[in-house]
Amino acid sequence: MFESGPRKDSYNGIIGNKLAGDQLLAVGAITEDQKAAWNAKGKNAVWPDGADDIIDKVRECDFYKFRGHGLNQLTGRGNYDAHMNKFLKQYCGRGMDEMTMAEMEDAIQNKPEVYLASFKSFFSKPGMKDAMGTTNDGEFYKVGKINSGGDQYAALFEWRCKTLLDAMTQATFEFR
Repeated sequence: MFESGPRKDSYNGIIGNKLAGDQLLAVGAITEDQKAAWNAKGKNAVWPDGADDIIDKVRECDFYKFRGHGLNQLTGRGNYDAHMNKFLKQYCGRGMDEMTMAEMEDAIQNKPEVYLASFKSFFSKPGMKDAMGTTNDGEFYKVGKINSGGDQYAALFEWRCKTLLDAMTQATFEFR
């Protein structure tokens, strides 16, 4: 599944995520001398040797569990805690730390009450309403920038929104 050496552009330590090496060590999946490799950050991080052998534990680490999900690709422990966790508790009876990644992903994909409430919460955060007010003229860049903090994603977000808006504008629906 994962080969030793490929790039592992990881979410380690960002957006409130706990480091993978710390989490894997805590559950006994790795040894202390392997922790630093799993805690590596950024574009130069690679999958350490033996990743395939512990993949079930790896998938429960924050960098994997809290990657982009839902309508707005919510990412990071901090955003999940602020904009998803209360809805998981309300509609699934358990929060993000009590659910496995697969259970949480299933709820996000299959429970509209969870993903719609999370989407609304995220886009109601400070600054977002003002940024969204600029979209009347087709300007989605500012929303993407607040969403991710980066120019590269802001440009991608703008392209996605304009593409979706164009497709929706051109679509016709027949109700029966």
